[in-house]
Amino acid sequence: MASPDDILKDREARKGAIDRLAKNGGPVVSVRANVPGLEKTTKISRYVVGRFAARIAPDAKETLWIDDADGLTFLARYAAIDAATLKALAVQMEESSPLGRLADIDVYTPEGKALSRGTLRPCLLCKEYAAVCAREGRHTVDQLLREMERIAREDALQFSSGLIDGAIRAELDLEPKFGLVTKSSRGSHEDMDYALMKQAKNAIVPHLAAMFTLALDDDRPADLFARARKEGLEAERAMFAVTGGVNAYKGLIFSMGLAATAAGKAVFGGSPHEMIYEYVSRMAEPLVGELDRKEVGTFGKKAWAENRIGGARLEAARGFPSVRIAAQLVGNCTRVELHRALCALIGVVEDTTLLKRAASRTRYEEIRMKFARIDDFAREKMALLTSECIAEGLSFGGSADLLATAVFLKRIQSQFLFRS
Repeated sequence: MASPDDILKDREARKGAIDRLAKNGGPVVSVRANVPGLEKTTKISRYVVGRFAARIAPDAKETLWIDDADGLTFLARYAAIDAATLKALAVQMEESSPLGRLADIDVYTPEGKALSRGTLRPCLLCKEYAAVCAREGRHTVDQLLREMERIAREDALQFSSGLIDGAIRAELDLEPKFGLVTKSSRGSHEDMDYALMKQAKNAIVPHLAAMFTLALDDDRPADLFARARKEGLEAERAMFAVTGGVNAYKGLIFSMGLAATAAGKAVFGGSPHEMIYEYVSRMAEPLVGELDRKEVGTFGKKAWAENRIGGARLEAARGFPSVRIAAQLVGNCTRVELHRALCALIGVVEDTTLLKRAASRTRYEEIRMKFARIDDFAREKMALLTSECIAEGLSFGGSADLLATAVFLKRIQSQFLFRS
């Protein structure tokens, strides 16, 4: 743990870095977390800085990360926005949500002078001003840290819930969709429709969001996976309760659950976005061994035993290689982008749902090759292909699950600033 002298020394060094950036021309914004005590870089501070840095970084001319005894800091220099405008935006961000109360967003002029916010900030725990409470020692460090964690945890649940829900809806609302359920069609699924899928989505999203926050506690991969698996079973129970036993999203709970858990570990641990895939691989690696167990199991185990098709387990153990590809294709989630990503997934994913419906390994490979070769995503072409898939009773549940997972990982990268 750092000493008070270390903190003061690094605070001065940070001001020097701000002055050097400012000399390049334009105002500088500093994003930090208000962390009491001597341990300044924590899971909470990483989350706070990443959330607000993502909001200010897009228009920055130059950026810099600093992680020292005084805590994690993100600096951004601007060329086209004046300091007064930036300060107004900074104050708005600090006051627009409970999480903003944990952020310290300062703005410096091109001359290196800090602009005042004009008003004192309130204390986290009482109605007094924070500066007064700090000066008089009204609250302990532990009390303040517990309140910070409560606020950050609630924000993380809401943040991840929105991203997960939006990613599932992006896949669900895509149409036409090759035998999968859409707003206007049951596709090849007599036991499902759009309304049922929405009910299932609403039932599982809170559990998937809870997986994102698991790393706030013990973030060791083995422990994370055990707790994520437990939460996943709760999600399955919630899904079956609203669908009357219909399996609408069991595969998605697996893939999105792993992605959300790994993303939380990266977010709270200060890891680059790329490490999410590595964390997925570490958590899922033991699952491959489950495929070789002799007892009677799922169709997925049968597919492995007879065809060495590992399905979702193997995809995860390899670190979501297909999801990485799709995440580069989903873009802004236009219809064409999503169709391109879904066709790419169908062409490479070992999808046990497709294998089951294709009835033979030969037909399974023919279908995958056909989708891998598609380069025209006009709606009419997609509609014709969808009719053919429904006539043959085909569906691509595994690929659809990974499409939603890819959208989630793409969006979290755009809405949370990871350190490179």
